[in-house]
Amino acid sequence: MNAVPKLISEPIKVSGSGFNPAAMAAGSPGTPISFDWRNRTYEIVRIEDQWKKVNHEGYVRRHYFRVVTQDGSRFEIYCERKARSVRQQKMRWWIYRQLEDREVRTEIGEGD
Repeated sequence: MNAVPKLISEPIKVSGSGFNPAAMAAGSPGTPISFDWRNRTYEIVRIEDQWKKVNHEGYVRRHYFRVVTQDGSRFEIYCERKARSVRQQKMRWWIYRQLEDREVRTEIGEGD
């Protein structure tokens, strides 16, 4: 039986980014190298998957990454193309959920 992913939905601070000129020219964020969450830095050692969430008009709202960190933890993180509010301008990167070893992404509903 698969374990249920642990929903987190908290802002994170991303450090550095991989430079991919083609992706950045298309509006994608740089690939994160590490992130700070709950007073700890997680170094990203592998990107397992990445995808986009698009609204009904075809506008990309979020860029998702499934990452593995140096301690073997697996997370789904995302970058919002537009901040949720003026007060949250700097809170564009979020942890969506923490995954167990064998979990794979399922499609995320439009309301997420």
